[in-house]
Order: sequence, then structure tokens, then C-alpha cells
Amino acid sequence: MNQVTVFDPETDELLVRVFLDEGKTKAIIKVGYAVDVDGEILMNEGEDSMNETTTRVNVFISQPMNGLSDDEIRAVREQALKELEAEYGSVYDVDPFQPDRMGDPVYLLGGSIRRMSYADAVYFCDGWQDARGCRIEHDAAEAYELNIIRE
Repeated sequence: MNQVTVFDPETDELLVRVFLDEGKTKAIIKVGYAVDVDGEILMNEGEDSMNETTTRVNVFISQPMNGLSDDEIRAVREQALKELEAEYGSVYDVDPFQPDRMGDPVYLLGGSIRRMSYADAVYFCDGWQDARGCRIEHDAAEAYELNIIRE
């Protein structure tokens, strides 16, 4: 049985855990919350429930960024998402590029690794082997046996 999780992007609170088993998809929804098929968070007054639903694949994209403009970084990510959508259907980037995210590189890497834990798969863009942060993310993904996809 495979498992997919959905977290509130603002609070990191677990909202939904979806279990995929033999072609059937079931979701356990946290009391007070629901998530629609596009991942939109909706309020729900009901109890925890098992409901038929559809889901998307949460992906973490690891890409070299050093020396690239914001536009170049976005273009690589958009292409990666298109390729993932063609292969897996609906996908969601759990760690979208935010150019205003500034700070100590080790601190930022720690946040990225935390957000990687929300992903069903980790996608490594070409050149990841030459980027220090990508190599660390790859080592973490391998060590914790995450689903790895390489461009």
C-alpha cells in the first residue's frame, strides 16, 4: 500500500493522508479540513472519514541554481513539472522557487530537506551531481529511501 500526504503550506499541519491500494484510492481527512482534487484546501465540518477521491503526486525538485537568473531557474522548474505531469498526471511542487528567500545557505538547505519529507518523489534536474546542495539532498533522499527520479 502506498501513501500520499497533504500538508497545509502555511502551517505544515498534516491535512490529508491518502492510501493507494490495488487501484483504489481512499483518503483519511483531518477533522475540519478537506482537500479537493486540485489540492485546494477546503473547510469541512464532518468527522474523519474514508472517502473515494483522486490525488496528485507531490514532488520535490532539486536543481542547481548557482549562476542562474531567477528566470532561468523558473524555466528549468517549469520544464521539469511538464515532464513530470506527462509521466504521472497531476503534480504539485512542495518546494516552489521563491527568489526572495534569503539567508544562510545551510539554514535554507535545512528547510528544503524538511519540505522534501512532504514529497512522494524527489526529482533531480541535470547537473545535480555538480551542485553541493543537490548532492546533499540526493544523499538524504537515498538514505531515507525516498522515490528518486533523475532527469
